[in-house]
Amino acid sequence: MNEKKVLITGITGNLGKAVAEEFIRSGYGVVGLARFISKEPLSFADNIEFHAVDLSDEASVNDFYTQMIDKGYLFDAAVFTTGGFASGSVSQTSLTDIRKQIQLNFETAFLAAKPLFLQMLDKGKGRIFFSGSNAGRDASQGTNAVAYALGKSLLFHLASLLNAEAGHKDVR
Repeated sequence: MNEKKVLITGITGNLGKAVAEEFIRSGYGVVGLARFISKEPLSFADNIEFHAVDLSDEASVNDFYTQMIDKGYLFDAAVFTTGGFASGSVSQTSLTDIRKQIQLNFETAFLAAKPLFLQMLDKGKGRIFFSGSNAGRDASQGTNAVAYALGKSLLFHLASLLNAEAGHKDVR
């Protein structure tokens, strides 16, 4: 198991596919997650180990990581591309909209990152990448996508918290 491994969520989406192709070109073994796996549109599917995982379900995520640990996998990197988008100003946005965007854009990333972050801390190195957006970082960019901007803003805070907890270890 000397091959570097990367975990990519949202592997069947456009961003997930592009990220996976780049890691494959760089010589990584790719483990891809999506809620539903259909290999048909993926021209590079033979180079990826696919897993159907509901990232909004903590038990499903934990079961996946247990399987990976049983296989002896240690991930060097992870790229979390799972998420969703909703437009709407404050006046057009409901609490249900906000909850959905937080669930899609933050909770899925948190559930997927937590066990992996702990594994990387034990290993002493690793990289985790979240798919953020300008709307989540700059309020003026999110005025017409309030729920989306709120969900994405939490990813920036999560990344900062993980970096702070990692301290001087080579985990970012």
